[in-house]
Amino acid sequence: MRRGAVYHGHKPVRFVLKLIGWIVLVAVVLAIFMFFWFRRYIVYTDDGLRVQVPYLAETMTD
Repeated sequence: MRRGAVYHGHKPVRFVLKLIGWIVLVAVVLAIFMFFWFRRYIVYTDDGLRVQVPYLAETMTD
């Protein structure tokens, strides 16, 4: 080994940037998946868009 050569390891900034990148990528993929999954439940009204999911709707009980 050369005199004065020191192994510094991985830079923590690079690790944090990679971690943030992966989190953003997963969030984008999840958002795209949710958009296409809930597309069938989107209802267009005069007031704008509404999402009516049958299994999240409140049930009427007498």
